[in-house]
This record gives sequence, structure tokens and C-alpha cells, in this order.
Amino acid sequence: MREPTRDGQRRVLVRELPDHLRRAIVAGVPEPPEELATDTRNVLLTLARAWTTLDAGGIRSKDAAAERVAARLPAAHRPVLDHARAVHLGDEDERWDELGVRPCAELQVRVIEESYAS
Repeated sequence: MREPTRDGQRRVLVRELPDHLRRAIVAGVPEPPEELATDTRNVLLTLARAWTTLDAGGIRSKDAAAERVAARLPAAHRPVLDHARAVHLGDEDERWDELGVRPCAELQVRVIEESYAS
């Protein structure tokens, strides 16, 4: 299956991830993410990419993955991922004081592990 991207290129989507790739992605997700305090944005975006790769079979850009996952998160966690995406795109400053970063990351880890580990 081919899906157009924003720049007009086409990317190939895998209908179903091979088991070895799925296991490798799940195994690479630490609990809790150790770098969360020092590399917050990238940890959140990496978790979003892992989730969307497992869910949809294709590797998305960080901002596309964040957008897709944010839409699936409970409302309380959406601002965290929306902010990570905005920081990544250069639209906002990297400030995490007021946001519930750890609960958002832990939820993503839990979904990845519970839904895709086997």
C-alpha cells in the first residue's frame, strides 16, 4: 500500500510488521524512560513513533507520529505531546514545568507494552 506524504512523495506502508521488528520496538521501550528528565521532547516523540509504527505499520516523522498519538490519548495527556511536537517544529520553547510529562510517557509505554508485546 502506498500513501502520499505532505511533500508529494509516496511511502510504502507495511500491512503487518514482521514479528522480529515488533518485538525489537517493544524491547527498546524502557520503563520508565531513563532520559525523560534530560531529553523530554525526544523521549516523548520516540514513544509516539514506536506506538504509530506498531499500530499502523509505517514509520512516521516525529511530528506526524505525535499528532496521531495525541489524538488517541486521554485529554489530560494531549497537551504534553502537543507541546513536544510544537517544540520539535520550533513553534514553542522547551518548557515542561507545568505539564504532566511522566504520566504521559508512562501511559505511552504501558500502551506499547500491553498492546503489542507477545
